[in-house]
Amino acid sequence: MTLPVWEVAGAACSLQGDFVRALASDSTTRRTIATAHRPNRSPCGCFAHRWVMDTLYRTSLFIHVSCGALGLAVMLVPLLARKGARVHRRFGWLFVSAMSVVALTGVVMALSWLIAPARFRPDAAAPEVLLDATFLTLIGALTANSLAQASFALRQKGQARAVPTILVKVLLAFLATCALISVWLGLRYGDALSLVFGVASLLLLIQDVRFSSRAFASPHAYLYQHIGAMGRACIAVVTAFLVLGARRWLGADVLGSHAWLLWIAPTLLLAPVFHLWIGRYRRALGRPLATIGAERRPLTQHA
Repeated sequence: MTLPVWEVAGAACSLQGDFVRALASDSTTRRTIATAHRPNRSPCGCFAHRWVMDTLYRTSLFIHVSCGALGLAVMLVPLLARKGARVHRRFGWLFVSAMSVVALTGVVMALSWLIAPARFRPDAAAPEVLLDATFLTLIGALTANSLAQASFALRQKGQARAVPTILVKVLLAFLATCALISVWLGLRYGDALSLVFGVASLLLLIQDVRFSSRAFASPHAYLYQHIGAMGRACIAVVTAFLVLGARRWLGADVLGSHAWLLWIAPTLLLAPVFHLWIGRYRRALGRPLATIGAERRPLTQHA
């Protein structure tokens, strides 16, 4: 059951504290990286600037939570509806639109932490703010790239190879940058969460680059890429719901020292499901494109 929009609005501000505490408490190293805190002052010396930053941050947070709730509410409809039907297409685009806004506002909030840490993360040490902001930016980049790949794949139907757009190339480069930074920070500060998600993002990035730069081995390659990319976006929204929703409604210490499991459980459980789903379509739809082409050649060419 999803929350009504007015309840989401009322909970948005309190979710800010839940979100940052979720990031900070899921790794022991984040609590022991540094004890020195930034001075409790804002880099913005003007009241108007502070007001603008506060308004932008709170607005982004409200939109982030609202669109995340909307994405979670409609997620199952395109998954269960008949593929290609009007319901599948309309709710699919609604999910993509909502999650695109979630990714964008997540990056905005992460940048706010970096620009004014004393205002938005006053109780966090500098390395902790850097780790959390980088991690949130990585999740936003991974979600945005997955949504773009899902939409981009559908436009490649009937093509022999993909022709990536500028947006696809920019998002691939952005994800690569965020993933590399996340891996570097994970190694530098010993943060397992940043390291694991950084490496996983690089592996997914390689898969997307291969789809975008190679000739298709199957006439249904676009479909397999679409399902896989949408699966990643679904995993992202379920993960956010577990990390924030489970902590909020079941208690902040629902798993105690094993709270990090909430970050990886959706991937461990849902990734095999989408992998089997793609395999089912592979068995039902197709053989390699070269085999089909060989069967269509005239018999005289084999003589």
